[in-house]
Amino acid sequence: MRLHVPALLAISLALASCGQSVNPPVSSASAPIAPTPVVEVDAAADSLDSLSLSPASLSPSSYGQPVSVRNGTLHAGASALFPFGFYHVSWMSDSATRKRDMLELSAAGFNTMTASVINDDDDAHYGEFLDEAAHARMYVMTEGVFPTTLPKLVNKPAVLGWMVADDCNLQYSAAQVKARGDAVRALDPSHPTYAALFTSYSNAQSDFFGTTDMMGNMSYPIGPGDSIGSTYDMERLSVINSERSGTVPIANLQAFSWGTVPGHDTSARMPTPAEVYNMTYQAVGAGVKGVLYYTYLDSYNSVRRSPGVWEMVKSIVPELAKVSPMLLGAKPQFLDTNNGLIHATAWVYQGHTYLLLTNVSATSAQPVYLPLNTYKPSKLKPLFSGRAGAGVKLSGQTLGGTIAPLAAHFYQIN
Repeated sequence: MRLHVPALLAISLALASCGQSVNPPVSSASAPIAPTPVVEVDAAADSLDSLSLSPASLSPSSYGQPVSVRNGTLHAGASALFPFGFYHVSWMSDSATRKRDMLELSAAGFNTMTASVINDDDDAHYGEFLDEAAHARMYVMTEGVFPTTLPKLVNKPAVLGWMVADDCNLQYSAAQVKARGDAVRALDPSHPTYAALFTSYSNAQSDFFGTTDMMGNMSYPIGPGDSIGSTYDMERLSVINSERSGTVPIANLQAFSWGTVPGHDTSARMPTPAEVYNMTYQAVGAGVKGVLYYTYLDSYNSVRRSPGVWEMVKSIVPELAKVSPMLLGAKPQFLDTNNGLIHATAWVYQGHTYLLLTNVSATSAQPVYLPLNTYKPSKLKPLFSGRAGAGVKLSGQTLGGTIAPLAAHFYQIN
């Protein structure tokens, strides 16, 4: 999301950086036929070390190997890659701030940021920033590199891809976005292209998927009056469109306040830490293959001004590092909960089944009744420390109980 770009960037090829789900039922609710033993949440297993879902880092051991898109998933060499990080509107700052922020993101465990060229002099030295990012094992998606400079950067290990359009369904036609992507591919056929847009209930923007290798879908509901639950619906639309086109679906999630953006309601607030956590796992449960928050820095916002949100997103880093091999290596199965405020997604990975539950109601606990006969559940082992969900129980082959407002729980169930 950008209100404008400098004229310098507007004339470059890779310039501007670019906001119903139909869930096939896997199981349906029915009354239990007989009382069965209740399995409580296994609190003893409530530890990041309780399962062998590694790695401990989001930075792959294959960092520096060629980046590619295969079957709708990013890869670094042979390893699948889940990009997790922030937008950084660098042209609204300076090169020293960009480097400082990159190092802060890397130290916090994030593996990806967007960045942009600031001016002519910065374009000439942008390769130095990419070298610094490589030293920190940070991937960068860049906007605004001049066409004469871009070919000189293609062998930089930090290059994840090139951003060719932001808010693209507002600024361009699908054909224009494809042309921008094609122009960059002509300069660097070895790295993916990226754009971002927003879908809506009335328009899934299907024509734009396939115009670039990766597509971000913006979900910024806190402030404009949208339901926080729209995040799941919009990201499901993005995933469905991406599966049809072989595109990598990247969730762009809100970590800013609309109240600071000119032209918007000044009373709009920053999302709470709980809301950011919930939106993140809504997107994960919808099947996205990466998450970028907006924004670490622009002219109006910085996530570091909201310490609670910053600490929350940092706490998600080891969680996604733990489950990202599963998210990228298994196909999500979207379960019918018979409750529009509860979403359930299952993954079968390396002989085990994992289940994510999210309550998108911000105000009330929601009942869950979920037959799991297909998966032959035998236990309810939380994957993340402190997020067990005491109100959820396994009774025989059925999951039941209540989920607290905005809660998200990840379990191993067999």
